[in-house]
Formats: sequence, structure tokens, C-alpha cells
Amino acid sequence: MLTKLHCIALRTVRVNDSRNLQSVWSREQGRLTFVMPAGNGREARRRRALTAPLALFEAVGDVRPDRDIIRVRDLSPLDGSPVMSMSPVRTAAAAFIAEALDILLRRTPADDALSSFLFDAVAYYGMAPSGAAANFHMSFLCHLSRYLGIAPDIDEYMPGYCFDMREGRFTATAPLHGDFLWPAGSRFLLALFAVPLAHCGLLRVSRSERRKAIDDILRYYSLHLCELEGLQSLSILREIFD
Repeated sequence: MLTKLHCIALRTVRVNDSRNLQSVWSREQGRLTFVMPAGNGREARRRRALTAPLALFEAVGDVRPDRDIIRVRDLSPLDGSPVMSMSPVRTAAAAFIAEALDILLRRTPADDALSSFLFDAVAYYGMAPSGAAANFHMSFLCHLSRYLGIAPDIDEYMPGYCFDMREGRFTATAPLHGDFLWPAGSRFLLALFAVPLAHCGLLRVSRSERRKAIDDILRYYSLHLCELEGLQSLSILREIFD
């Protein structure tokens, strides 16, 4: 059945010389995989430009219940797509976010609230001031946790509390296991969860704090959903922000 799909581009995997597989999050169907032309032809280059990590685009897809891989046509950019004007720094962070989403959303069904958050967040990223863009990937993953059902209870926080990563809660004393943050790390993590995504640029973050925070967030996701600590794009992101 031919269906118009509004999509966020995630990850592209090369299959052979003639085709790629493109994972996307679609507002209508949730996560999907498209077959796309590879090579250096005009159409292949155009589609790659339209489906760079975190690009917003629409397409017409042949969606069928018995097919895991979908053929699409009539690709065009959506208003607010961030990739047309992103700097190399934002492009690297976009690749990191897209790779994380590709893993996190694999078994997530279509959801209106989640889709609204994702599309609004990606559109904001493209126009965010530089300070917000530098903090966006950390703040984004923290706020995403609410839509994936693993957000910690930040109402329990008190100054000097530790953060128990296994339980997803702040505690007055350190737990017996090693998956926790000391008070300094807990305080910064609280700020990432508490400050709205659109105001994440207000957070003043050093390079060491940024590096540790993203490691802590990925560790938290790995404990509660799926392994994220081996993302291929993470090393590039670290080089840029170090």
C-alpha cells in the first residue's frame, strides 16, 4: 500500500555497490528501513543529501505488513530540516544522535507524543544558537528518556545526594554496587533533566563535564534499555569537543 511518510533520517548501511539500507523514524509507522540506491549517480547523490543523519523528509513508501524493507519514491525535504545549513560540528553530533536513535527505536512502535518530541527537537537543533547546539546531544538524550519510559525521578533530589543509575533515583547514600554517580555528577545530571531542551544553552559546561556527562547518559541507557556505550560515532564526537 502506497503511504505518504514523514521521516527523520537515522543510519545508512552500505549493502553492495548498488544499494544502501536507510533506517528512519516515521511519524506514521514508527521505525522503518528503506532500500536506497548507492553509487555516484545523480539520483543516488540527491537521495543521500536528503537522508543525511537527522534530515527531515517526506516520501511515498510501499508499506506492507509482510515486508521489513520498503521501497520509496518522491523524496523531498520537510520544512525545518536541519541538515542543509549544519556546520561540521553539528553534523558530527547529528550522526551521533541518529546512531543512538537507530538502536533505541528499533522495537518502539509509532507514538504520537514521541514523534512530536523528535520532530520538534530535530527542527530546533538546526536553528539553535551555538551554545545550545553544543549541549543539545546531552540534553536531548535526557529528555528522550521520558518518552522511552526510563526517566529518573528528579523530585527526590536533595543537595549532596548520589544518583543510583540502576534504580533511576537519587539517594542520600551511595549504593553498594558501582553503578552510581557521586553528588557532583548527580547535580549536573539533574540540571540536564530539569532544564528544558530549548534552554539547554543556558548550562555552562566544561569539556571534561561534557565528556563525562555523555558517558554517564550512555551508561544509564545501557543499564535500562540496550547497549549504547560502543557507538561508532562517539569517538568522532569526542575528538570534536575535546
